[in-house]
Formats: sequence, structure tokens, C-alpha cells
Amino acid sequence: MSNKNKNLDKLVGDIGSYICELEKCITSEKIEKVEIPFPCGVLRTARYFRQELTFIKDNTLKRNLAYHLILTDLHRWILNRFGIGLTAKEMFIKEGICLLGNICAAVVRHIAWRLGTKKRKGRDPGIKACLTFLVQKGIFDNEFKKYLEWLWNIRCNEHIEYLKDWEYQKYSLKDYNQAVLIWKKLKEYAIKAEELGIL
Repeated sequence: MSNKNKNLDKLVGDIGSYICELEKCITSEKIEKVEIPFPCGVLRTARYFRQELTFIKDNTLKRNLAYHLILTDLHRWILNRFGIGLTAKEMFIKEGICLLGNICAAVVRHIAWRLGTKKRKGRDPGIKACLTFLVQKGIFDNEFKKYLEWLWNIRCNEHIEYLKDWEYQKYSLKDYNQAVLIWKKLKEYAIKAEELGIL
């Protein structure tokens, strides 16, 4: 093991010990709140994300998407830096996937509306109708539509009262990473459609 890795392992161990010691102190002293300084530069800014979202023409939507994308950075950082155990980790992963599902759904609907998807009985079409519409318009193919449907189905699990099964051992880092890749791919499709003049 290199000195660099030894130093890293020691630093991680020390930080973990300090956080545990801090928590004991906070609990014994019955202190409600302590703010540990968060490292600068970990979270990308709203401006950074707005510059990526060139295919979003509604300024309010663009800003709100940027704010939620900052939260995806926080999810990624916590999952990569903390050894959260068992069910708490699974629920945190689920929330990260649902967040990405909401972001993708907002983008899908926005693109579909821009391309002229029709209302039915005075109502905006649902996400699945928008996905079918975008396949017909050549924005992406049926294979990618299946990935977006998978993501949307997990996102719908936010409605806890409708769940038919226990959510124990249901969400993994593999699922979370797939959700991240789906968002990146959707963004690529949207940018390409814009470059081709479809959007």
C-alpha cells in the first residue's frame, strides 16, 4: 500500500472517529443543532446547470431543474463519502433515483410540449404518452424509452400508500448509477435534437 493510500485511510478513520465523538458529545449535552462546515466546490452551481440545459426554453423550469440538479450532486457526494448502512442507505438511494426520475419527467414533458403533443380532454398527456410521442418524433428510440419507463416506475414508488410490497432490499447503487446514466443520455438526446433543429 502506498503512503498516499495510508494517509487517506488514516484521514478517513480520524474523520469517522471525530464525527462519532462529536455525536456522543452533542447527545450527552442535549444540543439540538451543530453545523459541520461543508466543503466548498463539491456542489456545482445553478448557473453551471442552467448552461447545460440549453434545450429548456422555459426560464422558470430551467432554474428549478438547476436547483434540483444541485441536490443530485449532494446525493452523489453523500453516497460516495459516507458508509451509510442497511435500510437507511437503500431509502437514500431510492430518494436519489426518484429525484432523477422527476428531473427526467419534467424534461420529457417539456420537450413533448415544445414539439406539439396534443392535450386529451383538456388535460396534458401523461409521461408515458409523452415518451411514445417522442419516439414517434425521433428524439430517442424504443430501447431508451424502456429505460425511462423503468425510471418513471421507480419514481412512482414515492406514493408509499400504493406500494404492494415491502421496500426492504429493493434499491442498490447499481440502480442509482443506472438512473444517473439515463439522465445523462436523455440530456445527450435533447442536445442532439436541438443541434439538428428538431427542437
